[in-house]
Amino acid sequence: MKKFVLLLSVIYSINCYAQWTPYDRTYYQGYTPMSPSEAMLMGRLKAEADAKRKEAFNYYQELAYQSLNKGNYQNFITLSNTALSYGWRSSKLYYDRGLVYKELGLKRYAKRELKRAKRNGYLISNRMIRDLMKQK
Repeated sequence: MKKFVLLLSVIYSINCYAQWTPYDRTYYQGYTPMSPSEAMLMGRLKAEADAKRKEAFNYYQELAYQSLNKGNYQNFITLSNTALSYGWRSSKLYYDRGLVYKELGLKRYAKRELKRAKRNGYLISNRMIRDLMKQK
């Protein structure tokens, strides 16, 4: 019983000492919030990156439409894939991709692209989807 009381008192004293001792930052690397200047810098860098991505998207979309106007459907699909890889979406681009896939005879891909156009707000694609469903 004496050993138990002695062990309990040692554990209690260690626990009390540990609670009152301030921790050292070198041993505990916890979360520290960003300063306002760091947050502003991060926001500005994100905005600049978004602007560059938008610019690249517009560039490749313009090249894709130039290819479409020349009748080069494969190049249009390739360039529009590149444009969409930058993270921006265009319902008109999806619609035109659906029409190109339909012209190439790839109905499954055409339906998928037209549904994406519809999901992004291009409601004219509803009629094209119905037409593709009737052609089965």
